Amino acid sequence: MRWWFLALAMACSGGGDKEGGDTGLTATDADTDTDTDADADADADADTDADTDTDTDTDTTASIGTLQGAIVDASGAAVSSNALKLCRGLACLNETTDGSGGYAFPDVIADWHSFEVVRQGNHATVLVPIEVPVDGTRTLDVVVPELDPAMPMPSTPTEVELGEGLFLTLAGSDIEPPLFVEPATEVAGVRVPQAEWIPVDGASEVLDLWYIEPYHHKAVNGGLPIRFANLWKLADGTTYEVWVASYDDSAWHVAGTVTVSGDWLEGGVVIDELSPIALVKP
Repeated sequence: MRWWFLALAMACSGGGDKEGGDTGLTATDADTDTDTDADADADADADTDADTDTDTDTDTTASIGTLQGAIVDASGAAVSSNALKLCRGLACLNETTDGSGGYAFPDVIADWHSFEVVRQGNHATVLVPIEVPVDGTRTLDVVVPELDPAMPMPSTPTEVELGEGLFLTLAGSDIEPPLFVEPATEVAGVRVPQAEWIPVDGASEVLDLWYIEPYHHKAVNGGLPIRFANLWKLADGTTYEVWVASYDDSAWHVAGTVTVSGDWLEGGVVIDELSPIALVKP
């Protein structure tokens, strides 16, 4: 039986801490086992959190703000029960003015929006590209003027005056209505008195402003030529930019530059949609 004691002695001298899952080969090696037993191994799990995920993402809350104000007509009377839209691209919020013409869009995304006072009666459609501030309130009071008398939509390209001083060349075949809107049979416009101007954010100086109907109809044949009568007796060579309010982009687009030459401000500028027009100092 001496062979049995010899085998037992050899097993004791070469074993040490040899538990299932350990990778050390001797009692003095660096133990890197991953088992869950109660041994006194020197390894330590560096993950001290209680969860089982490894992601580092954090949730964020969108910045919000409020747009509010009142809608009145040129006499100062409240325009009640008037539909309003506040849009970012295709996403729109809808509201209606109350009995005093007031409205509010609380807790909306703090960003650029297209604020639209939907046309009612002979009032012009008013579109305002406007930025709602972060964690703040922006007040926008709007005066909706009446349009000048409408005229039949030209069947061939014709220059028409759409509000004092603004001349646009168009025909019914040159414009396309928005979805679900019938083709327009009339055109109209109005030159907006300065006291009733909407804000033109980003402009250094506004010379004049017009609203045009049919609103938000797009040019389909390369744009609609536009020029202006020199109502302000500006000196020859004076230049201004033509800005067009974009419903789709919630922004003002620069269509081009017109230059004073005698009785006209012109320069081959075309606009790509019927929308509020501003003459802006470069």
